[in-house]
Amino acid sequence: MPSIESLLSIARSGIMAQQAAIDTIGHNIANAGTPGYTRQVAVLSPAPALRTPVGVFGRGVDVTNVRGNRDALLTQAARTTGSTSGGAGVRSDLLDRVESIFGEPSDSGLASAMDAFWNAWSDLSNAPTDRAARVVVQQRGDALARQFNAKATQLAELEADTRAAASRDVQRINELAAQVASINGQIVPAEAGGHEASDLRDARDRLINEMATIASVTVLDRSDGTDAVLIGGMPVVDGSVAKTIAMSSTSPPGATFVGGAGTVRLGSGSLQARFEFLATDIPRAVAALDQLSSGMVTAVNAVHVTGWSPTAGAGGNWDPLMGATGSGVAFFDPAGVTARGMRLSQAVAADASAIATGDALDAPGNNRISLAIAALRTDAPGSPFGTFGSEFQSLVAQIAGGLSAARNDAEVASTLSAQAQARLDSRTGVSTDEELVDLIRRQQAYAASARIIDTARGLYDALMSIGR
Repeated sequence: MPSIESLLSIARSGIMAQQAAIDTIGHNIANAGTPGYTRQVAVLSPAPALRTPVGVFGRGVDVTNVRGNRDALLTQAARTTGSTSGGAGVRSDLLDRVESIFGEPSDSGLASAMDAFWNAWSDLSNAPTDRAARVVVQQRGDALARQFNAKATQLAELEADTRAAASRDVQRINELAAQVASINGQIVPAEAGGHEASDLRDARDRLINEMATIASVTVLDRSDGTDAVLIGGMPVVDGSVAKTIAMSSTSPPGATFVGGAGTVRLGSGSLQARFEFLATDIPRAVAALDQLSSGMVTAVNAVHVTGWSPTAGAGGNWDPLMGATGSGVAFFDPAGVTARGMRLSQAVAADASAIATGDALDAPGNNRISLAIAALRTDAPGSPFGTFGSEFQSLVAQIAGGLSAARNDAEVASTLSAQAQARLDSRTGVSTDEELVDLIRRQQAYAASARIIDTARGLYDALMSIGR
């Protein structure tokens, strides 16, 4: 039968339960600004009832669990959009660096160097006997080659930086996977009694969220409280076991499981963006730059070798009956047709007098060669765009167009990611206003339980007074 003792027990359970709820609210408020923190809720349930001949009487309240207010669907959506946003942002940054390498329009860029080169040949055609004009052509040619060299070197450095960043991404995935596996191992004993280890789960979620920015992940919740983390459908973490990923040394590189066959399908994320950049964007930019440099070297040399190079004297073929073929002196080194290898020929680099201006032997005033080379500015048979200037402008426009599209993609992806995160935060995050309202409610329940104790004490005192 109910008694004063049972009344005190009920009141005591109420005080203890409300105290636990208040402690949980305090923990939530303290972590309101903690990244990745999930709001916790003290789960209260009626205590087992007391069955008596006259009826079933309640015996108070129990705190059955303290659980995180999680939402698996919203969490996965936030991770998916975060992965897309991470990859789009990295791609935009990389293409921005490519554009900055070319830096057009600019007064000191490659386009300006090309214009100065053609202008120097035009000036030389007006004064074919002027040594100073030859020196200017030599200097402008060297400056042009150095511009090509610099662009190629910067692209190579960007490629190396991207490879290093990709390697760091792979290393970070391995570190995160090992940490997730370790927390899985801590969660199993912590939740063995059926109680949720919410703070451990939050720590694990933060690690998985970071992993999702590097590669697309899928998370499977196991019945023992552990998570299996999959990349490309293959488990990177399963329970307390983590696999190791390595970056291949191929060109372009890829990711593989150590001890496994085949590549890892990364989906999206920063690592996939870097791999795609190394596979497509960098090779395309390098190939276009090499094509331009090769076209210029070939076109200028094709004209220059047919002219009379004063330092070569009568060298070459100048027999009118056989058809004059010139001194055979190249302006650019024919072995250095790539942007990185472009340079003046040894003869021209050693002496500006080796520069040919005319197409006749011992004819210093002849300017047909310098005119023909200057004309390559507006008519370049070796360029698919008709002129080398148009070819370079097309390259720059292609880079700018790709960057513009990447920026738009990054902006859209960032917006979607922010929206998904906002939806998740509204469901699982801490609202201090809501917590304060709940705190007042719990405080009132606590005070009411305390009043029950006062009432029970009064009843007990009344019984005692009867016996006196």
